Amino acid sequence: MGPINTSVPERASRTYRELLGWPVATGHRYRPRSGCTCGERDCLTPGAHPRREVAVLTGDEVALGGALIATTKYFDALVMPKKTGLATLAAVGEAVVVPCVVDDTRAVLLVRAATGQHALENGVLPTVELRTGPTGWIALPPSHRTRWDTPPWHDRTGHPILLPHGQEIRRHLVEALCPGRHTDTVTGVPGPVLGGFPEYCVYCERLVERTEETLLMLGFSASGSRPSLYAHPECPKPRKPVPKRVRRA
Repeated sequence: MGPINTSVPERASRTYRELLGWPVATGHRYRPRSGCTCGERDCLTPGAHPRREVAVLTGDEVALGGALIATTKYFDALVMPKKTGLATLAAVGEAVVVPCVVDDTRAVLLVRAATGQHALENGVLPTVELRTGPTGWIALPPSHRTRWDTPPWHDRTGHPILLPHGQEIRRHLVEALCPGRHTDTVTGVPGPVLGGFPEYCVYCERLVERTEETLLMLGFSASGSRPSLYAHPECPKPRKPVPKRVRRA
């Protein structure tokens, strides 16, 4: 499979639908001399927003120059200032692939559907907007001024990537917004970022949220050498082996 090209609307639309399973609809179009076809003189996203309410977008036809709009039904979108988004990607590094769409001022990070809230501390982060569910939307390249910083497919193979869980980028996003600090979700007290990895259940090794309910042991080392441990409440504790009795001679 050759390189994927999203500069042509028809090809891009086919890629989103057939490769990723994301239905798209045509949004407003940008006109160099007249601005956005929505008619708003001060349109904040010219040529890169829906024509009407996202909930009723059903068309698959692509108008020449029109935006490509996808609902956030198949993924969650974290919309933030461009500087914050790129700093988050830099902090994540190669550990996790996070698809990202950028324009002149904003970055949109894509995570697994219904997990975006786990990327936000206490459900909220300043300057970060969570778009989720069938009523949310984002503009995909080649909508006006949009491009993929990190596409949702592997460059070499062209195969789609598995979207990361929101919690996998949580600490990196907080660090990008507040360098050197994070809010402990158990105590609510700002403190240093320890490590840069998500929390995993000590029993099943799946991702687990840092809450009072999931806390097993609170770390006591100031250096972070003894981190806190977490587990899902529903995960059964492993049974301890019963020592065999030693026969006396």
